[in-house]
Amino acid sequence: MERVFTLKNGKTVDVIEHTDSVIAENRALGYVTRIYIGTDSQDKGGQTSYASCICYRSGFYLEPEYEGAEPEFVGKGVHYISTKTKLPRIRDIWSRLYKETEHTMELAIWFIGLYPLADVTLDLDYNIKPSEDSNILVSATKGWAEGLGMKVNIKLDWEDDTTIYRVQVATRAADRECRGGGSKAGNRKKFRRESKRAE
Repeated sequence: MERVFTLKNGKTVDVIEHTDSVIAENRALGYVTRIYIGTDSQDKGGQTSYASCICYRSGFYLEPEYEGAEPEFVGKGVHYISTKTKLPRIRDIWSRLYKETEHTMELAIWFIGLYPLADVTLDLDYNIKPSEDSNILVSATKGWAEGLGMKVNIKLDWEDDTTIYRVQVATRAADRECRGGGSKAGNRKKFRRESKRAE
């Protein structure tokens, strides 16, 4: 697995050295580190570009308000590192979308092997709504990840008593990188806004 990823400012880092540093810095501040891994893709010309991101969210947990309740996580910040791959254009949409999960799973299996105690969630950029093209891939990809004991976050468009909408931090970052990263102010604002909602 390629260990050299890129920060938002373009600087390259070693994934293991960077992760060790982030975890140590957060621990020194009394924070925990949540990890989100996800991939997005974009077709342009004769190529399909994939961006995979590892996002680090720092924060702490509040004591549950009552017995049996989940502790609330209070986020104190998020940043990400990314890697990109370009392939000859994949014209079949489902093949292109499924390969996003292949990239995410490859990265996640490698990362979790190095950090088996880390709090890792996989963001899979597929929509549970039947009307969406990506819906057909939800069952297979979610089952693949959960079958290996991984936590999965699927794109949702609503919230009710049994379903909680969670912003996809990693795939938001990957989308940003696919579209040119820091060169677009609108993408920067959107990422900051959605990341803040996630906290």
